[in-house]
Amino acid sequence: MESLPSRDKCLQGQQTTCSTSTRPKCSLSSIKTSGLVDEMLTTIIGRLNDKAPAVRTRAASVLSCAVHSIHTLDNLQIRSKMIKCISNTKLGLQRLLRTRATSDDKASVRRSAILTLGDLLLVDNEPCTKADIAVFKDGCNDVSVSVRKSAIDCIVSLIQHNQKTNGNDTQQSLQFLEKSWIDFVLPLVYDAENSVATKVADSFLQIVIDPFLDVNDDEENSISCMKCLTAWRILCRLNTSSWISSSGSGGQRNLTEVLRKSLEMMNAADQQHICIAIFRQVHSNITRELQTLNSDLSKSLSACFVGSWCLLEAISYFYSIPTNKSATSYWDIRKDIKKSAIGTKFLVDSWNGIFTIGQQLDTRERTDYVASAKSCLSVISSMSLVLSEEEATTLLLAIRTCHLKFQLAIPLIGPSISAMVRIYQRLYSNDVASAQQHCKDWIIECLGQCENILSNFFADEYHTTESIALALYTIGELMLVGFSSGCEGNDQQHTSKNVSKGSKISVQDINVTPTQNLLRLVQSLLLPTLPRVNGVEEQRVIPQSIRAHAFLSFGKMCLRDESLARASINIFARELRQDKEYSAPAVKSNALTILGDFCIRYTNLVDKFVPLMASCLQPFDEFPSLQDSESVLRRHAIIILSNLILQDYIKWKGVLFYRFLAATVDEDTHVAQQAKMMLCGPLLSKQPTLFFNNFIDAVFILNGCTAHPLYKNRNSKDTLSGDVDGLDIFRISNTAKREEIYSLLIDYLSDEEKIGVAARLSKEILSAATEMQGELRFAANKSVDNLAQDGGGAFSVLSDCFQILVSPKMQMLRSSSASSLSTDEDEADYSTTNVSTITNNIQVTSGPSASQLSSAKGKLLSKISRKHLIEIVLPIVCNLKIIFEKSRSPLLKNLMQYLVCIFRQFKKEVNETLASNPTLLQEIHYDTKKFEKDQRLCETHLSQSLVDVAVT
Repeated sequence: MESLPSRDKCLQGQQTTCSTSTRPKCSLSSIKTSGLVDEMLTTIIGRLNDKAPAVRTRAASVLSCAVHSIHTLDNLQIRSKMIKCISNTKLGLQRLLRTRATSDDKASVRRSAILTLGDLLLVDNEPCTKADIAVFKDGCNDVSVSVRKSAIDCIVSLIQHNQKTNGNDTQQSLQFLEKSWIDFVLPLVYDAENSVATKVADSFLQIVIDPFLDVNDDEENSISCMKCLTAWRILCRLNTSSWISSSGSGGQRNLTEVLRKSLEMMNAADQQHICIAIFRQVHSNITRELQTLNSDLSKSLSACFVGSWCLLEAISYFYSIPTNKSATSYWDIRKDIKKSAIGTKFLVDSWNGIFTIGQQLDTRERTDYVASAKSCLSVISSMSLVLSEEEATTLLLAIRTCHLKFQLAIPLIGPSISAMVRIYQRLYSNDVASAQQHCKDWIIECLGQCENILSNFFADEYHTTESIALALYTIGELMLVGFSSGCEGNDQQHTSKNVSKGSKISVQDINVTPTQNLLRLVQSLLLPTLPRVNGVEEQRVIPQSIRAHAFLSFGKMCLRDESLARASINIFARELRQDKEYSAPAVKSNALTILGDFCIRYTNLVDKFVPLMASCLQPFDEFPSLQDSESVLRRHAIIILSNLILQDYIKWKGVLFYRFLAATVDEDTHVAQQAKMMLCGPLLSKQPTLFFNNFIDAVFILNGCTAHPLYKNRNSKDTLSGDVDGLDIFRISNTAKREEIYSLLIDYLSDEEKIGVAARLSKEILSAATEMQGELRFAANKSVDNLAQDGGGAFSVLSDCFQILVSPKMQMLRSSSASSLSTDEDEADYSTTNVSTITNNIQVTSGPSASQLSSAKGKLLSKISRKHLIEIVLPIVCNLKIIFEKSRSPLLKNLMQYLVCIFRQFKKEVNETLASNPTLLQEIHYDTKKFEKDQRLCETHLSQSLVDVAVT
């Protein structure tokens, strides 16, 4: 076997070691007495809870350096003493580090805590726990670039360390870490910060590519074998997760992107050299595995076989896209196949072998088979142009037979249809009309077979649910052959400009109209029960799985025919309002999917149904007919609506934004996390003022306050598509959930926006409560006795308003000369390029520096905030105090808390303003002293308890 190229040579001197996070320079060699180790560690651990951020930062950095440098100590006595002391305090120290790594407000502390936790796990070869994995997950999702990079370093270091250690616990820990790398590290290849994406690509090269590029046939090294096994397991998991997870082909898509990023780190010649080498290695694995399986069909597919197909699919993708972003040429697949001296006949043998394996599903894992077959079909599609005529004909007949006999699993139908179309393009590349006609003939033949199966089902002949589902799904996929979302109306009136690379045939020119009988059969399966025929009294209930497939197939038919879509759109909208016993979540989810496609295809038709689509974001507890305990529909709705908003097909109208807010506190944690990720990520990036513009309205809507204009004329709206449909669900009675939503909104407000929100809260809520009439004034006059009568939600609006105003997050971050650029060590972790760029800009610019501008801006905003509080807010609050005292309102406590907050910030100004009201001024003085005393006691107890836990 030809020796494979070393990846280090291809990187041309680039750094290949992943664990390169910046650590402070620290030496333990100067410690002469081992007795100092205990005191040193105790002192450092105690300072991790220090009130001063700079002290916590330095303590975390020193501890990280100390733990990391244990194995480099020359003094064996000090080294053993350090290991013993760390082992004695390991449990408490781990808990403390996890707390600092996830909840500390300083990025530099979080970074050092994550690095220390990773090094701590290496000291005694301890396996990773779920708590440790959770810390690394939070680190990969951290807002700080350096924290994300440190989390990547730790996961990669732990994987490499566990590869060198034997034991059942270690192997289980290694598999946990492999899954963590896939779930948390690999998606960061799309990170906006290029240095993070580059680090992910480098870790991919170390963990996945290097092991089987450097292995030799006569090498039996256990460590080398373990590295290869890790690489194949990761690829196998990526392949199987591409179709069994809710993310669709996310695993394969992430793999393709990280491979592209990795290849961009090399020059053009080395790119192809690496790909050819991988192609040979993968071909060898597939050929060897097929020979083993043919000799013994009882064996299961190995991770090496499934992973090989996954990697081959990712590589073949690059033969249809540019090799880099700026390139205009494509790789010559014919040349690379010739260089590899392998040929494409193995594709024919592989498909026949995989299909034979598929007939033995009772003796092997179905997921591995489907994943391998799907990748094989994708590779056939990508390499169809280099197939010989004999090979193409053989594959065409084999795949066509599988289609007509419905022998393929549902996840394989789409890829197999794509492969068939590409093979027809290969066989008739010089005759466009013949190629298109052959594709149409084959599609008509398949549709005829599907129609026969459905007709037999209606004739009460025996057919399994699986066969009906296969027929319906095949119909839908065949309808999409030649579909282009950019075409308006009927596809027959348009000719697409998209032509497959390397072929003269336009796939979008293919469009087959289904027969009226087939259309009627599919429409009948949308109903909960079959229509009565021939005087039969008993109704046949249609299984929900068949209805779900019928909605998808019928929706795809509508995408090719605007008149059919216009006549049928109410069917999909009505399904979203059906009771749970008549419509399963999968049926509603598919109906929602089609409506989302209609938003792109026929935007004007669906505009009035957008509020109804948005209603799928919540479980409708207030309406028994709309209850849905499943979370799959809500998660699906978040993805569909977010994509439509990002593409400008729908706007933030009506209650759509508030439904997204309610989804962020969903009972299902996965739904809540997904809603937060979309709302605070791409949706907020697209419209930066989204939270600020809707903050005050959210306070009214979430409390169900009918004083808000959105509640007016609600009864005049259509119950199916009205703008206020289901508005009552936004009355979130749980105060903690409302506070969580407010906290989420405040986190993403700038200082200017915080001042604006405070001003609007004072004007539109507090000031309104002092007027002579209105729901807010009525709520201000309520006493404890009639508090239960808050049908309009106005009382809760006033309570929430005070809670928002006293929130520490609402306090403006005053910038000064000691800004975060100079105090937070996290900023020192920027790349050298960025630092040099900033330095050059400062040298060239003759004006003030960025820190000076930030300081001046902070002082100006502070003056504006102070003036607004003293001149506008304080008089309103004093008037409200009189009203609350007169009515003995329980809101008086909230009001006094806000007054104390104002007094602690602007004591001098408050004394001057309230000089005419000495009684109120004395109350504020007393409450302020009591508040500060209680806060100091609470901080002291908390700090002492954490130190005791860490040291004990």
